[in-house]
Amino acid sequence: MAEQVISSNIINEMLSRLIDGPRNVSRLCAETLLILVKNQQALSEQQMRGVEKALTKPNDSAVKQNLVEIYTLYGSSGYHVKLDLISLEKNLQDVKTCLTASYLFFKAAVTEKRTFSDRTVRILCQVGMRGEYDIKARNYCLWARAYSIRETKDKQSISSELINNLIEILLSPEMSIKQTAAVALCYYGMDENIVLSAKVLEQLAVLLSEKDQNPLDNIVPLYQKMSKQHEKIPVVALENLARLLQHPEFSLRQKVIWTFKHVVDNGQELSMPILDLIDLCLDDQEPHIRNPVGRIFITTYWQDQLVRNGSETIRRVSARLETLLLYFNDHMNYKYKSRLWNFFGNW
Repeated sequence: MAEQVISSNIINEMLSRLIDGPRNVSRLCAETLLILVKNQQALSEQQMRGVEKALTKPNDSAVKQNLVEIYTLYGSSGYHVKLDLISLEKNLQDVKTCLTASYLFFKAAVTEKRTFSDRTVRILCQVGMRGEYDIKARNYCLWARAYSIRETKDKQSISSELINNLIEILLSPEMSIKQTAAVALCYYGMDENIVLSAKVLEQLAVLLSEKDQNPLDNIVPLYQKMSKQHEKIPVVALENLARLLQHPEFSLRQKVIWTFKHVVDNGQELSMPILDLIDLCLDDQEPHIRNPVGRIFITTYWQDQLVRNGSETIRRVSARLETLLLYFNDHMNYKYKSRLWNFFGNW
């Protein structure tokens, strides 16, 4: 059967038996169709609609499992998910069929930009939270949840219960699960009308020390958005953000340095270890990193500190004088050199 192309009429007959045939016949037809698809037998658009129709009927669970897998295989090869996914919620909750079903929800959210009802979202979260499900299925569910949040226009309409579920998942021992929940919370928190609690922001900050790029690409812009909106950023987040100033990716370093720019403008204090890491950026190969450091932290932050703290700040700046003078002499234009000399003139 693996090398033989089955006629369209036989496939159509098997599809009709999925709904109307006796249980043993339906199971055999579903199993045979899955084998055919795995062996590159192409189904027509009309035949795929037959699979969709069978999936919406109250079929035997074994039949449905094979049909979900057929649909998933076609979905992964570019077929658009047109199925009403409500009919697959039971498969999503079944440990045996969850993996294939969860992929369809994931694909619908990512490629079709679908949003889901509260009921469906609860199921997605429940699967994502529970360890008895396959780790890949849990991630598919959480990614479906994340993309659904991203596409929801009124994020204030999302229930606090569902957000609290994601917050709970941040404590998961499984790093991939924790990171996916973090991305979902970032999509939620990026809305200008949403303010995440300090506790959640501190939990997200812990993930800044991880090497995986996807959480970084979502968590860093969240803190940048907060700084622009004059929100206070937790100390642990500032500490972990400062370490990213040595990250190899320029765009990430740039977001971090401008986050610190807004933090300074907001009057938030920075610790000496953070300032030491910022100083290292004076040697950054990118002028779009060096120049903000020179302008913001030398001629703005330190000058404000000098006015408020006097001699203690003089002692701190003195330890940096050689580096600062060399930097401004080599890299800065006349305007900013003048600002530097004015700064020293205020001592």
